[in-house]
Amino acid sequence: MVVSSCQRLLKPSGCVPAENALVEAVQFIRHSSGTDAALELNGHEKLRFTPREGEAWVKDFPKTDIEYAELAAFAAAATGGPAYPLPVEEAIHGVAVFEAMIGAAASGSTYRVA
Repeated sequence: MVVSSCQRLLKPSGCVPAENALVEAVQFIRHSSGTDAALELNGHEKLRFTPREGEAWVKDFPKTDIEYAELAAFAAAATGGPAYPLPVEEAIHGVAVFEAMIGAAASGSTYRVA
């Protein structure tokens, strides 16, 4: 899949670097486009999937304190409780995708992600 990305605040400033998006605003939109589909995450509560072909969908999630949930899951795993819900392989792949998005946004081009 080829990925390009834009993270922008909910104001007319357009694209901003990822490291500024969370500092300047709590509400953000993350948009990633591939050769076959696009995903848009609006805050943490709304995910929109738009395929090149086929039917688009939107999924609404309940409002969640993301930082608390992550810290609680980590603390439980660190103290012998259930394993952290994100396997290491998926975390590494997620970082690769984010690095491709950042590179694409910085260069105005696309990157291939396996």
